[in-house]
Amino acid sequence: MSFGTIIRRIRREADMTQEQLADLLNISPQAVSRWETDAAMPDISLLPALANTFHVTTDELLGVDIENNQAKIDEMCKNVVNFKEGEGLEDKIAAFREAVKNNPTSVKLKENYTLLLFLSRAGGIRKDNPDCADEIFSLCEELVKEPKLEERGRDYYLELMSLVNVDGEPDKNEKIKSLVATQCSIKNCAEVILPRCVIGQERSRANKILLLQCMVYGTEALFELLKDGELQDDPDAIIDIAKKLPELVYGKDAAEWFIGDSSFIPYLEFLHRTGREADAKSLILQLTAKMEAQMKKTEGIQSALLPTDYDLVTMFERPEFAKLSVVGSAKELQKHIETTYPDSSEYEELIPRLKTIVDTDTFL
Repeated sequence: MSFGTIIRRIRREADMTQEQLADLLNISPQAVSRWETDAAMPDISLLPALANTFHVTTDELLGVDIENNQAKIDEMCKNVVNFKEGEGLEDKIAAFREAVKNNPTSVKLKENYTLLLFLSRAGGIRKDNPDCADEIFSLCEELVKEPKLEERGRDYYLELMSLVNVDGEPDKNEKIKSLVATQCSIKNCAEVILPRCVIGQERSRANKILLLQCMVYGTEALFELLKDGELQDDPDAIIDIAKKLPELVYGKDAAEWFIGDSSFIPYLEFLHRTGREADAKSLILQLTAKMEAQMKKTEGIQSALLPTDYDLVTMFERPEFAKLSVVGSAKELQKHIETTYPDSSEYEELIPRLKTIVDTDTFL
């Protein structure tokens, strides 16, 4: 409802003419007429007097129903991930976009709208839409700078910025680099500091989380360096180290570590580049079998991302995350096979199996 409509309604409800209102405010009747036709807005200094005249708040005068508006925001955000392709997704995105525009200071709306866009893109529904990636990037950039968010939350959106900048656009890279410079260093991060501040089981748990964080990013960095040919002295020894770290936590089955983690792609690329095709095929078959087994375990479960404060120690025990993770890995593996071995019949029977995994998930 426009300001003019509100003024006209409450003036008539008060049984007051435009001339009477103008006299009370010491302005011309023409000014009131222009307000009511939305041709002009009153000076901000007149708002308190207007509100007092009609015994309403300035929020009501401006059409802001805070309590009702917050209830609408809460309802929108409650069902943010409940969508399927072709079943109102674009309408939901349009509604969120309009709500964010009308409530630019609502962090909750921005966070959930970002999640909606990212999940629709991660699921392949809007993956080829460049505007979607740009919109996610811009929203994340705003959220990273949001003082109401804790540092862990800002880290999460900084990571999303890097994930959607798949083409490594220089201007976006510069923005990410400038924002990274404002974040704390590894030695000052929560995972490093926390184990020093707790005792007993809490300390053991904190150290385990720290170890897992180091393994996640350290293993990925090792495989990326191997893929780029930067570690040539003894690559097999480095691979053994990279495998041994996760085995300490996840057991000796290396495939359990790779599923749900992007590091298996640079590892497979490294095996292909160095001519270890037998090892690559063995791992691809193992990964596919593990993914199929995992999908059977999570049958009927709706996949979802974890909240930003997830616990790395138990993250793979969360079935809704595990399902999303496996489906994403299946898509990555399928893409790797089709890109690396486009003319090979060796993996023909695997592609339908991987597509089945992706198509099984109602979320994606």
